[in-house]
Amino acid sequence: MKREVTPTHVAVIGYADLLPSKVLEALEIAHNWQANLLDNFFKQYKLSRQQYNILSILHNHQPTALSINDIKQNMIDEMSNVSRLVDKLYKKSLVLRNEYDKDRRVTLVMLTTEGEALLTQITEKLPAFLEQFNNLPEAEARQLIALLQQFKQV
Repeated sequence: MKREVTPTHVAVIGYADLLPSKVLEALEIAHNWQANLLDNFFKQYKLSRQQYNILSILHNHQPTALSINDIKQNMIDEMSNVSRLVDKLYKKSLVLRNEYDKDRRVTLVMLTTEGEALLTQITEKLPAFLEQFNNLPEAEARQLIALLQQFKQV
């Protein structure tokens, strides 16, 4: 079995007993756990997490079409190749792409009826899926959110 070397594994070597190293490792384990759950959930809809994020962004800005740059600025994962992801959604007939009249270098994107229908379908199943993340009492969940937001600002 091939073990993937991740940034945490590299950072931990020689520093496993340091608290920041343990925090980093715990964050990576939690991230990988939730990412795998999300990947498996969206796989049934033939979407990636990033593609779902784009559909959600477009839905939240309707009826306005957004540029690729506008979408990128709203993405959870800022490293995503938005143009490539939009192309895949276009091929699935979930979004429309149009050139902007005033600047042909700008592509405007909006949801299709099929894209909206898929989002509705996902939204109906989301509450049951989210129950997997409901294993903390509310006060602890709010504390975790606050700690993660604080950690992100470092």
